[in-house]
Amino acid sequence: MTDTPRFAVLLHGKGLLLLSEGVMKCGGVYCWKCVEAANEAAAVPLAIAKLQRDRIFQDEVWNSADAPPKIEVEQVDELNDAVELDEGDSACVFYLEDDGAKLAHVPKSRRSGGG
Repeated sequence: MTDTPRFAVLLHGKGLLLLSEGVMKCGGVYCWKCVEAANEAAAVPLAIAKLQRDRIFQDEVWNSADAPPKIEVEQVDELNDAVELDEGDSACVFYLEDDGAKLAHVPKSRRSGGG
């Protein structure tokens, strides 16, 4: 067991480019990420980095490096010792901003395959 505090951070990503039915749309994501950090302020960038490394997040978000999504912190809670760090993480929950906000059509060939 470690003496380093552990935190669960609820992140809210906004301005995501998400593919829906072959069309790019604006959306967002909610996700809990758990990290070890000295304090709440130090936990935030660690949680954001953990989200950005999440395979599902990487697969679903199409933003370019020059137009990254905005990731905000909704809540930070200190974890008790009974919760394992990775078990405290939640799945990414994506949503679309407005069904009418279509940005660009993406051919089916571009939708399949790895990143």
